[in-house]
Amino acid sequence: MTNGASPALPAQLVGEEVLFRALRNKGQQEDKRGAFLLRNDERATGLSVRRNCTPDDCENDFSKSYGVLSLIAQQVVALGLRVVPDEPQHANIKDVPHKDDDPERAMLIAGRLSALAVTIREGLRYRDTG
Repeated sequence: MTNGASPALPAQLVGEEVLFRALRNKGQQEDKRGAFLLRNDERATGLSVRRNCTPDDCENDFSKSYGVLSLIAQQVVALGLRVVPDEPQHANIKDVPHKDDDPERAMLIAGRLSALAVTIREGLRYRDTG
């Protein structure tokens, strides 16, 4: 690499890379499927996940969180979804429909992703804003 350029991002993640998804509300803590339903602000990009970071880094994106879940990229790909990095520590799970567009498929995918997910931490946590 020259001139301090960042390494190129892979087109897709397909291996053993760990992905993190924060639980953003109490409902997601109680029913993990909710964590894998596409939010309105994710419609254009896909389901947002962190990568190349720690669970704490994932939670630090939010003023409060209710825990962190992890997935393995190749397990997500095995469901017929794509994991596309857009930053060194961020990726989007593509091909996930919004529940308003295809409620049955959205819940099916959310259920399959939640079944694969491992709970790393659970419980309300506030970020120290300093």
